[in-house]
Amino acid sequence: MNHKTLLLRIFLQCAAALFSSALGENAVLKGEESGLDELSTDGKHLDGIIKYNMRKSLDLEQEGCYLQAGKKECLEECGFNATAKTIFIIHGWTMSGIFESWMHKLVSALMQRESGANVVVVDWITMAQQLYPDAVNHTRSVGFDIAAMLNWLQDEQQLPLDKVHLIGYSLGAHVAGYAGTYVRGTIGRITGLDPAGPMFEGVDEQKRLSPDDADFVDVLHTYTREALGVSIGIQQPIGDIDIYPNGGDVQPGCALGDVLAVAGNFMEVMKCEHERAVHLFVDSLMNKDHMSFAFQCTGPDRFKKGICLSCRKNRCNNIGYNTRKMRKRRNSKMYLKTRADTPFGGYHYQMKMHVFNRKQSDNADPTFHVKLYGANNDTTNIFVDVHDDTVGLNLTNTFLVFTEDEIGDLLKIRLSWEGDSESWGSVWKNIKKSFWAWNPKPPKPVLQVRRIRVKAGETQKKFTFCAQDPSKTEISPGDSITFVKCRDGWEVKPRKRYETQRDVAKLCKIIMHKTPDSRTICMKVRSKLNTDVLSRSAHLSTFSTSRCMGTDFLGFTVCYGFLWESALGFSVVTANETSVQNSTVPSYAFTEDDLVRAEVEEGHLSRRVGRARSSLYEFVSSGFLQDAELRVAISNRPLGLHCCGSGSKYHVSLPVAAGVLLVGLPYSISLVAQCIYGWPNKPGYKKYTEALQPRRIYRLTRAVLEMLKYLQYGRLYYQWKSWYRNDENRKHCEKAIIFGRRGNKLDLYHSPNVGKTEGGPAPLIVFIYGGAWGSGNRSIFCLLAKQMAQELNSAVICPDYSTYPKGNVLGMVQDVADSLVWAQENGQRFNFDKDNIVLIGHSAGAHLCALATLFLIDTREELFIEASKQQDVALAIRGVIGLSGVYDIMDHYEHERKRGVEYVSTMHKAMNGVENFAYYSPTHFLQNLSRDKLNRVPPFALLHGTSDIIVPVESSTKFSELLTSLSVKASLYLLPRVDHVEIMIDLMASDRRFYHPIYGCIKQEHRKLLTSEKT
Repeated sequence: MNHKTLLLRIFLQCAAALFSSALGENAVLKGEESGLDELSTDGKHLDGIIKYNMRKSLDLEQEGCYLQAGKKECLEECGFNATAKTIFIIHGWTMSGIFESWMHKLVSALMQRESGANVVVVDWITMAQQLYPDAVNHTRSVGFDIAAMLNWLQDEQQLPLDKVHLIGYSLGAHVAGYAGTYVRGTIGRITGLDPAGPMFEGVDEQKRLSPDDADFVDVLHTYTREALGVSIGIQQPIGDIDIYPNGGDVQPGCALGDVLAVAGNFMEVMKCEHERAVHLFVDSLMNKDHMSFAFQCTGPDRFKKGICLSCRKNRCNNIGYNTRKMRKRRNSKMYLKTRADTPFGGYHYQMKMHVFNRKQSDNADPTFHVKLYGANNDTTNIFVDVHDDTVGLNLTNTFLVFTEDEIGDLLKIRLSWEGDSESWGSVWKNIKKSFWAWNPKPPKPVLQVRRIRVKAGETQKKFTFCAQDPSKTEISPGDSITFVKCRDGWEVKPRKRYETQRDVAKLCKIIMHKTPDSRTICMKVRSKLNTDVLSRSAHLSTFSTSRCMGTDFLGFTVCYGFLWESALGFSVVTANETSVQNSTVPSYAFTEDDLVRAEVEEGHLSRRVGRARSSLYEFVSSGFLQDAELRVAISNRPLGLHCCGSGSKYHVSLPVAAGVLLVGLPYSISLVAQCIYGWPNKPGYKKYTEALQPRRIYRLTRAVLEMLKYLQYGRLYYQWKSWYRNDENRKHCEKAIIFGRRGNKLDLYHSPNVGKTEGGPAPLIVFIYGGAWGSGNRSIFCLLAKQMAQELNSAVICPDYSTYPKGNVLGMVQDVADSLVWAQENGQRFNFDKDNIVLIGHSAGAHLCALATLFLIDTREELFIEASKQQDVALAIRGVIGLSGVYDIMDHYEHERKRGVEYVSTMHKAMNGVENFAYYSPTHFLQNLSRDKLNRVPPFALLHGTSDIIVPVESSTKFSELLTSLSVKASLYLLPRVDHVEIMIDLMASDRRFYHPIYGCIKQEHRKLLTSEKT
């Protein structure tokens, strides 16, 4: 341990002790039990305490203009532009009582970058300049006041919230989170600059900044180093994207120099690292042409090894103001290294070296340095951080190299091994070896490095470097090796031309005599092989000859192919085209690497097929024909269906279900053809029969037959889409009604007898759709809601809710509760009975219906709804009807694990981890209710199909048994031969086979629920 590391530890312990004493012994109890759970919604006591200073010019000497809620003249005086971006800057805890110098830098940088934006500084110094626990207790009130200001700007100026950006530093980041929670609607973006850690680490999302507080939440962590249980900046990921510069640990330029520096400037070091997040954000505004890149990684250790420098699938991003929003990401941890001063951006390189040990069997402990020679500049000797202090022998070792200056295209690398830098571990091993072997001179370690592969993180370019002198590939302490670009680069050499000709000749010999088409195809193949294009590297992986089978049951002409190297060739053609025109004729040479690539693509396709079988509901709930196009490795073009009648071509984007249909059937027929044509006598047949077992063929065939049923849902897809967009149907429904705290929308479908009956307003049904907590939209279920309103003679509302990754399960339950509160408040306006509400949910929607009902009965504080309102809404719920619902999350997770889809499922992510499964399970929640509250639980009616493989029927049977054991009324209907999707899809159209049986059960239960006495 060197002296700098020792001094650093001493400093951290001192800082932690001082910080802990400032917090006080009762800080946590006071913050969580009194301050954070009590909030006065009356903002008058904050008038004049919280100020909103809108900057009007870059002149920092000018004070600016102050906005006040309720005073319209202030907007005109300040020149507030509601159509431009609006940026609120929120400072953190302060001891000085004045703005820090970074505030002026940030304001100036924002006004230069966004010249027309409204830049507002939130001044809450009076409340922040207190003991830290007291300042923490004020964060919620300040956030509420900011939300009130934004709500007033929405009402007065129609301010679009998607153009609002809150930037909070330290404690101010959590203030921004509270503002996002209480504002009416969803803020566009919140940026947290090293959010405060004490009293926020590990608490519930409602008590800190979280991804639910805005449409996009990005966080910079620069001081997450912990000492004695205290970390100035929060350690855990709390945003959609969490970026940890330099691992969130020691920041370059902020390290301690010597003992005297510790005594005199230790608070400056703490401030430097904590404020580094602000300076990185300012740097991103001022140095747009020199942006810093961060890379997604599971942890800092893997990043320090250089493993995580990929930009595929949005795995890299800019930091600061330039950070891009990514779809379906939550708590995505990203890392980068920075320079010590501005511009902070540098350049990351991944280096892979395969190290061989020549004269020593134990692992070596070398100290490597590299010098990079580029087209524009050269670097100095850069220390290579061997993260595990050991280089693995006969293994490929990966290292991260960071340069502060741009060197251009990399031309040469010099690798050196310092001669006098053996570690204590290697010295001790050598002492023991020499002692026991009576050998005073242990052998000098010699390593062999033949190649170095380099990947540039910022450009994603790859290079391979070979030893400049092929005879000198060994290195020992005190030596160096120079590497230059290899001639063959990164790629694998293609196969010999005669090898490709030999393989094609064998294939043609087998099939030539079968059909005239095959003879023609082989002639074309051989002519192509004689051209000069064979030297090109192959980008596709397989070869086959095709033969058409005629028109299939879908009305399309299908061609199947013979197998070669375990790869399948097929294409879909029109009736007036020949098989020769559409055959897959290669115009390239095949490489050994192609076979590996073929296996990867084939494995990827099988995973897509497995997911299709296990989660078919997702295709319907997200729009049936909107899935990504499948691409065939042979033709490298989108697979499409060509209509046969007119001869014209219409490309249709296919879901995975159609992919199984078009792959599985030719796959099986090809195997049968091998046996019929005498292939058992040919080489390679044994390999096919071992790899392609009869059980696999049976499963594929069964999957094909099962998929035919789901292809029919395409018709329903176009039906609901056209019906929902038709303006003539507005008489049946009210569309896009805004409700709730997040500004979600709902559709209201009127009863067909509205205004005609004398018995008063129609009862109300609240339908909550499913979608595995991660997909779905209210418009998809318009046909179902229309039919339900007609069949049950009721008004039906279908609300949207915040699915993952935009929201978690608690947020979804809050949205369902908000829709019920809206129904209570608007019954008379829309002519439905607000005191007779029945909840109906499918799959995950049934889970949310049950959970929301139990939360309301228990008057949970997590709903953030007044207790009296919760009691009124709970009293209005007459019952819950669950369709193929999930009621025990632990059991369902175990079922997903057995099916092998737990990694693609969004359930555990939406629940924020396995530890919350029990809490969000209605079965567990029921068992913890008191007898008085159990008596207020409304009746449940459970419907479940016996053929459901996504949510097993045991989910409803066990829940029904539990309800009965707790003396809660429950009915259970098991529907024979009905699967998970049919129970919902068949409610959309009267010509569906289970339409009348399912509605018969629902009608019976609906009448019983409305006529039963209220509990």
